[in-house]
Amino acid sequence: MASYITLCIFILLIIVTQFSSHGGALEINEVEEGDAESVKLISPHDSGVFISEAVKDLPSVIDHGKQLSKRDELPTSSFLAPLNTPCNVATRSVHRKRDIRDEKGIGSSGWRAPEQLLDGRQTRAVDLFSLGCVLFFCITGGKHPFGADYERDGNIVNSRYDLFPIEDMPEAADLVTRLLDSAADRRPKATEVLQHPFFWSSEKRLSFLREASDRVELENREQQSDLLQALESVGSLAIGGTWDGKLDSGFLENIGRYRRYKFDSVRDLLRVIRNKLNHYRELPNSVQELLGTVPEGFENYFRSRFPRLLIEVYKVFSQHCFDEECFKKYLRNCTI
Repeated sequence: MASYITLCIFILLIIVTQFSSHGGALEINEVEEGDAESVKLISPHDSGVFISEAVKDLPSVIDHGKQLSKRDELPTSSFLAPLNTPCNVATRSVHRKRDIRDEKGIGSSGWRAPEQLLDGRQTRAVDLFSLGCVLFFCITGGKHPFGADYERDGNIVNSRYDLFPIEDMPEAADLVTRLLDSAADRRPKATEVLQHPFFWSSEKRLSFLREASDRVELENREQQSDLLQALESVGSLAIGGTWDGKLDSGFLENIGRYRRYKFDSVRDLLRVIRNKLNHYRELPNSVQELLGTVPEGFENYFRSRFPRLLIEVYKVFSQHCFDEECFKKYLRNCTI
């Protein structure tokens, strides 16, 4: 289900960025808050052709795009309801509007960025704020991060939002938090959103963790470099104390045959993941069955036990290894 939701949100983001290049806006009828049964996501089967066509031109679309007029970028029955193809919903939903820079503050109440409500300077970042609300709506099946209709604008101005419904999805929570930042210049760009770990496949997640482990192995543990200190400082979030108690006894017995590990070390947990991924075919059948198949099963085994590991390691490497060649494919557009 998670990958299904991710696919639909990915499509939504592509639609938003593509329409922005033509000065269009999404004209929609809002679904009632919390009415999850009425929210039906776009079929992955219907989305295949649209995604392949949209993605290839996405960078140029965003680079030369215009700001959306904010009337309305809302989750809607016309966007999320049953339809023949994603292109049909695009055709039905888009209507030409005047540029928002000519009319301050237009748009739907509860979905506008704080700078719109306060008549401040408006840039494309207002669209990313609205997108954060839309993503939250899609993930939660109809909830709004700023509460009920009557209190949303006030909460937006005061940056009071509640992400509790997605707290168990750390990458989603991180992305939505960045999109809802009250400071427009701190919100990510659309291209940066597309490359956020929330949209990564299991294969890319494992690839990043493996390369992160390779990188920290170059550091001298005794000297405690800035990178190592930063990595271990997020241990309470990334692993929640010690990691041995969260792994199966059969797996712990296997890793204990070859070396000793510090069970409170993020670096050592990354080493375990890397080593077992690199030598997966050499593992006993019983251990392979515990871990599941590579990449989905293997990645899910560790993600289910350490749900914040990926995002915390990602944030550390975003700060300390941003310019390193091997991490550009993961971090080149990040805004952490």
